[in-house]
Amino acid sequence: MKEFEEARRQTHDFAASTHANLRQHFYNHPIFGDLDMYQWLILIAAHCDRHRAQSEEVMASPGFPRARQANAPA
Repeated sequence: MKEFEEARRQTHDFAASTHANLRQHFYNHPIFGDLDMYQWLILIAAHCDRHRAQSEEVMASPGFPRARQANAPA
């Protein structure tokens, strides 16, 4: 989690402070092909948001947390 938060902070700081023309710099995505850096920033944010939503779905399920139930006294 620590590494994730650090990478997220660095991405945020970069996006907030860069003066580069992000539409002129590209990097290949294995599924979507070439994306410019502006598209990458949107993709990163959407990807993180999707994982956050998945985590909330799991934590809201009746069987969460499974490990605690397995160790609960009968």
